[in-house]
Amino acid sequence: MNTPAVKSAERVIRIFECFRDKQHGLSAKEISDQLRLPGSSTFVLLRSMVHIGYLHFDPTTREYYPTLLVTELGSWIPTFAYGLNDPRMLIETIRDATGETVTLSVQNNLSMQILDTAIGTQMIVLNIRTGDKLPLLISNIGRVSLSLRSDDEIAKLLKRAGGGALGGEPPPDIDSLMSEIAHIRKRGYGVGYDSVIAGLGAIAWPIDTNHPARTLVIALAGPTDRIRNNEKTIVNKVKAILKKHAPRR
Repeated sequence: MNTPAVKSAERVIRIFECFRDKQHGLSAKEISDQLRLPGSSTFVLLRSMVHIGYLHFDPTTREYYPTLLVTELGSWIPTFAYGLNDPRMLIETIRDATGETVTLSVQNNLSMQILDTAIGTQMIVLNIRTGDKLPLLISNIGRVSLSLRSDDEIAKLLKRAGGGALGGEPPPDIDSLMSEIAHIRKRGYGVGYDSVIAGLGAIAWPIDTNHPARTLVIALAGPTDRIRNNEKTIVNKVKAILKKHAPRR
């Protein structure tokens, strides 16, 4: 479906994503160039967004800014859907305590999608963007998310993946997958070294939201050697932080 209404809706979302990435005021030309949209169409969309109150236009600088109405659109989601009051503060707290890049992700079909990222402060860090996806069944964060699902649900997902839903990638062996998930359930977190990206180590924790389809995963990642050498210290620090930020029940 590619009707004018659908195309306009997609462009509005892309405009908000542009502000999210740039994090400062933008002119109509900057937005048009960034999103490769016709100038006239961009101007009409921006004017409409100003009219309904979701953008502010500064006539002096000729720049547009999102208003607080934008934040109110999703302000209820972290608490009511996931049980977290301030997920951004949570991942930044873990980042500051460890120096490593920290992500917040959620399952999206057969992938794990990054919802937010706090880039590490070390000399060498993982750079991953909001919106990026990792495979559900073979990534550490994916298996941590699956650890809160039943064995039957996992088997069904694996069967779907076997039908070509992984985009050509072969699904993992059921026995090895369930063995790893059993370890995650026992420890309460998952550890992966060089599993998806060579030289990358990651530790991930599930955030139980009482709704398996909305299970969040907090993950910390960096060079394999550094994460492995500091694994025990990292786990203890993050465990203490998560205890203070337990989801609402």
